[in-house]
Amino acid sequence: MRVFIAGATGFLGGALARALPREGAEVHALGRPTADRSTLDGVAITWHELGLGKLYAKWLDLGMWSNLARPDLRLSFNLIIHSCIYEGTALRKAST
Repeated sequence: MRVFIAGATGFLGGALARALPREGAEVHALGRPTADRSTLDGVAITWHELGLGKLYAKWLDLGMWSNLARPDLRLSFNLIIHSCIYEGTALRKAST
């Protein structure tokens, strides 16, 4: 099984990223280049990096998520897990 995790450096995503390879899953993860990945040292993960900004926002668009699961794409996944949150200034402004 191929699994894509967004938020693998977080609490929930990290737990899943450590557990799934033990069950035989091939894990791919979306991560920021600046994220601390030390808790995942030694875990078999293929990292896909995106910077913050327009490109990152494009990946978070629902259309991009549904495209990851298309079987005709080279990178197709059996399971897509979105366990991340972007705590940027836009969210802080929206909540005030």
